[in-house]
Amino acid sequence: MIHTRHLMTLTLEVPSSVDLGQTPRGGRKIAHISGGHFEGENIKGTVLAAPGGDWLTLRSDGVLSWMCASRYKRATTPSFSC
Repeated sequence: MIHTRHLMTLTLEVPSSVDLGQTPRGGRKIAHISGGHFEGENIKGTVLAAPGGDWLTLRSDGVLSWMCASRYKRATTPSFSC
């Protein structure tokens, strides 16, 4: 059995997205990331502006899915490390 635990809370600023159109799996978009922050038990820091973003797919059944290829540039607070 897989056991999971909360690693951190991530809050992102997403000012815009690019609509790439429809694919056989649904509508594809790239959400631009302009900043944000994250904090957990052993990690804390800020999300820096581009390059970064989420690749999103809105399926025909209304489910929004993310590709595992999300990338964020981040800076940790000096007292924390990754």
